[in-house]
Amino acid sequence: MKQKRDSFVFYRSFIEAVDQAPLEEQPQIYKCIYMYALDGVEPDQSSLSTIGRIIWMMAKPQLDKNWERYLNALKGGAPKGFCNNPNGRRGTNQKQTKNKPNVHDCLNANESSIEDKKESAIAPKKNVSFSSLQERQKEFIETLKPFVEIYDKDMVNEFYAYWSEPNRDCTKMRFELEKTWEVSRRLAKWKRKEDKR
Repeated sequence: MKQKRDSFVFYRSFIEAVDQAPLEEQPQIYKCIYMYALDGVEPDQSSLSTIGRIIWMMAKPQLDKNWERYLNALKGGAPKGFCNNPNGRRGTNQKQTKNKPNVHDCLNANESSIEDKKESAIAPKKNVSFSSLQERQKEFIETLKPFVEIYDKDMVNEFYAYWSEPNRDCTKMRFELEKTWEVSRRLAKWKRKEDKR
């Protein structure tokens, strides 16, 4: 490894393992760990005792993983396909921001609560592309109105605010992304969770 680092993570497990080695050998083991972690210099294992080699073999995989993370950070992030980089963006300057649609651009300011909404029943998921997001939000409101008599109005408003949140593209609401959806069951579960608080 040609890169040199200014710092690295030193794990408690390293200390606990090195503490098992004879006192006179501990400085040499520590030096092997920090030389490899900072400069990528692999130790001469023949100079280590059996326990020193065992400790080195225990520490090396973690140090290698930390090197990999460090090198990925220099490139701009995790490799494409990792769970912490699901969109596969690699090598982009993290200080730059992309223009993302503002959630509030998707909604009219007047459409913030259930009592303001008046339209027809919810459209089936198959017809998602046929009506605009705002129309479907109004339809969603209408499906919730009968439940205002059963549940607290504020609770139903919170339920709406959560489940009507649009995706980044402002094409679907949160509830439309669910595999299954039944308003009465979702509201009942919401109420049970709220009662536990």
